Amino acid sequence: MTTTSATAEDRKDIWKQIEDTRFAFLTTLSEGNGLRARPVTTQKVEAEGDTGVVWFFIPQDGEMAKDAQANPRVLLTYTDGDENFYASLSGTARVSSDAAKAREMWSKMNEAWFPDGPGDPNLALLRVKIDHGETWEPSTNKMMQFLSIAVAAVTHTTPKDGVHKTFQ
Repeated sequence: MTTTSATAEDRKDIWKQIEDTRFAFLTTLSEGNGLRARPVTTQKVEAEGDTGVVWFFIPQDGEMAKDAQANPRVLLTYTDGDENFYASLSGTARVSSDAAKAREMWSKMNEAWFPDGPGDPNLALLRVKIDHGETWEPSTNKMMQFLSIAVAAVTHTTPKDGVHKTFQ
């Protein structure tokens, strides 16, 4: 796999893919220094030059909020197997209760978790400012990837298929 630095155009594509993927795992450092990964739904992605901000709705009284407040360093992982897109983003989280931002991002689907709408007293916003990211994208279809892996297994080599991009 070839490793390159993501260009400005690559980063634009990465932010779009993250927004389209929607679901991520948010990893926090919990009390007792244990790593905890939980599924979250991306509400909004704001590209800011080389980096960006990713927004989520979380319960104000939940463990994610407590963990992020105690240790704001977090990791987001996105996987879209159908699109062959894999991303890992690290950043700094901040929990807030910005009612205007909540209304801006609100959709009817969020009522499943926050029945009182964007004014729900248990609704918190998690803002993650990304400072480093990596993506992995195979350069061939799944059949060719499988063939490449099979050949590598037989020849005791490493598959060379794909591109690994990094950005800060």
